Amino acid sequence: MTIDAEDLVIRKEIHVNVPVERAFEVFTTGLNDWWPLETHSLAKGVTEIDWRVGGLVVEVAGGQRFEWADVLEYDPPSSFLLRWRVSPGKPPTELKVAFFADGDGTRVELTHAGWESFADAASEELQGYTSGWDTVLGRYVTHVKG
Repeated sequence: MTIDAEDLVIRKEIHVNVPVERAFEVFTTGLNDWWPLETHSLAKGVTEIDWRVGGLVVEVAGGQRFEWADVLEYDPPSSFLLRWRVSPGKPPTELKVAFFADGDGTRVELTHAGWESFADAASEELQGYTSGWDTVLGRYVTHVKG
C-alpha cells in the first residue's frame, strides 16, 4: 500500500466567537490557561514560550525543562509556525496555526505536517495526533467561550 505525503497531513478547522486578535492571544500567550497539560504534556508542568522567531516552547516541571518546539514564524494575529519536536527520539514535524476573520468570529486552521519522516510508523503517529488535536482544540474552544 502506498501512502501519499498529502495524506499524511492533519488538518483541523474550528470557529470561535471572538475577534481574530483575541483568538490569537488566547491560543498563544494564554496557552497555560487552556492546554490540557494533565493529559497532553511530558510531565504535567507548565509551558514557557518565547514567541520570537528562533524562540522555544518548553514545558517546565520539577525543575526540569522539556523542549516541545522551535518558533519558525510568528505573525500576530495571523499565524505561527512551529518545528514540533515534543516527542524525544522521534523526527520533528511542522505545526502551523492560522487565524482568519469569519463572520462574527474567527476561523482557526491547524495544519500538522511532516509525518512522512516517520516512515512505516507514520500512519500510527498521525492517528494518535489526529485524536490528540481534537482534545486540545476542544479545550481551546471551551476556554474561549468562557
